[in-house]
Amino acid sequence: MKVIAVDDEAGALRVLTQAISEAIPDADITGFQSGEEAVSHLLRNPDIRVAFLDIQMRDTDGLTLGRRLKKILPQLDIVFCTGFSEYGVEACNMQAKGYLLKPITAQKITKLLERFRAPEDVTKNGIYAQTFGNFSLFADGRLVSFSRAKSQEMVAYLIDRRGSGVTRKELAAVILEDDTYSRATQSYLTQIIADACKALRQVGYEDLIVKHYNSYAINNAMLHCDLYDYDKGDLSRFHGEYMTQYSWSELTLGEMLRD
Repeated sequence: MKVIAVDDEAGALRVLTQAISEAIPDADITGFQSGEEAVSHLLRNPDIRVAFLDIQMRDTDGLTLGRRLKKILPQLDIVFCTGFSEYGVEACNMQAKGYLLKPITAQKITKLLERFRAPEDVTKNGIYAQTFGNFSLFADGRLVSFSRAKSQEMVAYLIDRRGSGVTRKELAAVILEDDTYSRATQSYLTQIIADACKALRQVGYEDLIVKHYNSYAINNAMLHCDLYDYDKGDLSRFHGEYMTQYSWSELTLGEMLRD
């Protein structure tokens, strides 16, 4: 795994790169004392995986540098290093994986990386929804396949509603973008709902959708979800993207970015 570390203080950079090396023994680490050098290196090396950035530097601040790096390489994971905890919220809002308080140690890095891996662990058992980035649903570690894209979108929208009941008419308006609710629309929606239930039944989780009279909801008690973990205060997996394939998700994303 290729990693860059940026700190304008030579001593602090040595401490940071040593800690990264101890925490990630197979890492290919390149250190920089200049933000401009880091930008130039990233342009030449698009396979960089993680960037550890000091927030307070002479030629730039780490938050600005992080935004520049993410613009070049959106999938880059960024970790901020700082002596001031008040930067934590801003770091998360600008799409960082997390932040570390100085002094940086291998133990702190290892603990943070364990939080990175948490979604992989939880997908092995039970049903897990990944909402940050593109939406995907996993059952016991395997991707749930829907024969209709709109059926997957329906499940995604119910998850977004966090267990609140959603009427058929609302589903039609949101996922079909049809406010008329004609007979044809109602018939198509019935097929979408039936396919969603079939896909979940085939993987043993049909009860994930709770059916009430003329409305549907997600069974939160059955579901592991990065969004719900975020609601409980775990910001480590959020990097500024939420159910990117659905336009209606922008409302929830806006709320998270304003928090």
